Amino acid sequence: DLLGLGDAVFPSLLSTFALRYDQNRADEGSSGRSLTPLYFAAAVTGYALGCVLCEFAPGIGSSGLPALLFIVPAMLTAALGLSAVRGELGEAFRFDPAGDEDENEK
Repeated sequence: DLLGLGDAVFPSLLSTFALRYDQNRADEGSSGRSLTPLYFAAAVTGYALGCVLCEFAPGIGSSGLPALLFIVPAMLTAALGLSAVRGELGEAFRFDPAGDEDENEK
């Protein structure tokens, strides 16, 4: 089998973004306590759900389509759904991981 963009690249980018967003939230948290990485957990849960959906996709199992049809949308839905429920959707879209990296180097 061949791993493609939907199997490895997009999910790894989204989960890394979610983890960096969680770390940024923890750094900005009060009293130095660490926050649970909710967005990373949501992204990984979405990945697992997408993998299960790929296994049960009827008749599409031999091509690379199920990954882009199931895994990536499941991860995006989980992460964006969590941010919408928590009221942080705008903040999540404004987050700049590159800007966060510059602040950590100081």
